[in-house]
Amino acid sequence: MGRHVPSWEEIPDTREAPPGGNYLCEIEVIEEKRTAEKNKLAYQAMYRIVEGPFTGTVLYEWHNIGSDNDPEADDPRTLKEAIGTRTLKQLFKAANVPLSTTDIVAMAANARGARFIQSLGQKVEPALRPDGRANPFAGRVQSTFMRKYRVGEAATSAPEAGSESEGLSRRLSG
Repeated sequence: MGRHVPSWEEIPDTREAPPGGNYLCEIEVIEEKRTAEKNKLAYQAMYRIVEGPFTGTVLYEWHNIGSDNDPEADDPRTLKEAIGTRTLKQLFKAANVPLSTTDIVAMAANARGARFIQSLGQKVEPALRPDGRANPFAGRVQSTFMRKYRVGEAATSAPEAGSESEGLSRRLSG
């Protein structure tokens, strides 16, 4: 037989973004990927919240490296100028991963299991994308990745489950 869930009543109907706050996270994996629309080099990091009312929640953060002119980031200048390279460095430093190699894949492997504090905010997806096209995610509440801290550098401050998200939903609907 197949895998069984404990009870369907225990499974949430939706995947709601955690409320804004500081969360203790553990890096599960950082994988090389490509962006969906323009096929540019990027790294997708997967973190798991390991403390507080949102323990077990998985967060995905994209670190975009490639550019319109250099989608594979073959030119060292592209790597230096990419915001994604900077955000990866911030992550490695916050997680106390030594900057011992310039190989991003090796750094990603070294980061597995490392912990850091992630400050999250929330935003509501707009009706239109920056290029004027309709946004298929319009109205959805998304987490925004803000500052990263070393463990002990900032206190965790996650609100109780549902508190800020429900308030944001009420402001949107009324």
